[in-house]
Amino acid sequence: MCMFTAPVESVTETRIFARSLPEGRQVLVYRMALNAKKDVAMVLPIPVKPGAGEKAVEFVDLSGYPELLSDMESLFQ
Repeated sequence: MCMFTAPVESVTETRIFARSLPEGRQVLVYRMALNAKKDVAMVLPIPVKPGAGEKAVEFVDLSGYPELLSDMESLFQ
């Protein structure tokens, strides 16, 4: 479950893909449509090993492939 730093009007079209990877790693892809009157930040708690620091998480910009989750979903139809 995510949280927001200020009130939001609505959150729709949520899509999530999560899987375990070798060596204890994980992948999480999260997409949503957000309607808010002002800029807000989304806080999404994710598990990391205690003391791992900021290097425990790597962010990958997938904005160049906006249909990724739709393409993945089509594999299960």
